[in-house]
Amino acid sequence: MLRILIGYREDLELSTRWWHRLAKVLFVLVCTIATAALAIGFAGVSYAPYERDVIKTDSLRAMTKIAPDDVANTIPPFLNAEGELGAAKRRRNGASRREHASQGDLFT
Repeated sequence: MLRILIGYREDLELSTRWWHRLAKVLFVLVCTIATAALAIGFAGVSYAPYERDVIKTDSLRAMTKIAPDDVANTIPPFLNAEGELGAAKRRRNGASRREHASQGDLFT
């Protein structure tokens, strides 16, 4: 069955040929190195969430507008609020990237 599927032939005696054994070893070595490189390369990759998956809970501008008049600085309460601080920047593929910014939005 194997002979029919991939054209395997035993009459060539390739196991006795040095170049064929070297090719097999090099093939396995290259595949192992490529797999390890890809695994290491993608280990720390974090994908940006899509804009539809991000909930904007508050913005500094909105918080400043609703703050009482006796609060002189609304930035510290804004920074202490729950959520992740960032500015949403839309990418071409529709994903939003969160970056730290001085005037940003709170995301959850």
